[in-house]
Amino acid sequence: MGLETTFIELNPEPIRVEAGLQISITTGDTKATIIRTSLEDNINGDNLVFDTVRPKVFKRPNNLIVVKGSIKIKMYWEEADNIQAADIDRMKELNANDPVMSGSWFESSTADALANREYITTYAYGPDYTQLSNKAGGWRLATNVNLEATEDDTRLFCVNSDTHDWNVKIIDIPVGETRTLAKQETDNYVFFSQNCSIGEIQIAENSVKKLTSDSVDITNQANMAARVIIVSR
Repeated sequence: MGLETTFIELNPEPIRVEAGLQISITTGDTKATIIRTSLEDNINGDNLVFDTVRPKVFKRPNNLIVVKGSIKIKMYWEEADNIQAADIDRMKELNANDPVMSGSWFESSTADALANREYITTYAYGPDYTQLSNKAGGWRLATNVNLEATEDDTRLFCVNSDTHDWNVKIIDIPVGETRTLAKQETDNYVFFSQNCSIGEIQIAENSVKKLTSDSVDITNQANMAARVIIVSR
């Protein structure tokens, strides 16, 4: 089957940042899904990076990030896939420092996952990235996966690029607070999930701006936490 989704683009077109790079914001109401049933249907699916300790675990190549709402992710498999407790525990070990775990987050126990042949996580958006961090859930089981929105207007950020060499980091800004964001690499673009400001400059939600100075102080002007994502290479 491959990849299927009932999420839709929030804007008429993805944000075209530069040649070969665009950013999409998709939205889905409760029960909207993204379903993948083939590893090859991952971004750059022919070049996946598998864990050297447990090769049933791989590095998630997409930069799909929740920027509003809540989701349930289910990784599921057949008995013939031979997913073992050590695979699940290895994935948990690699993801153990994810910032979202300090927020509204749940995961299946290894025993339940094995018994049901499905590993489930749930997450509700909140100001969980208290410092600039890599995306959560960076490692996955080599199984089918179903991502489902669990509230209306759940929004997902995604980077689409021709070269697959863009890096992503995230920081959340609570309502009314300010955080400093530093340039990461040579080319840097910043996504703002909510209305923010830099000095006297007002920045609308879901905007992307090029960062040219060494750092900027960003203030959240919205009534909910702002997720700020820097895309760089």
